Amino acid sequence: TLKEKEYTPEDLPMWN
Repeated sequence: TLKEKEYTPEDLPMWN
């Protein structure tokens, strides 16, 4: 659940 502008730290792991 990561949005271009707003996202939660929990989404950061998904970025990696």
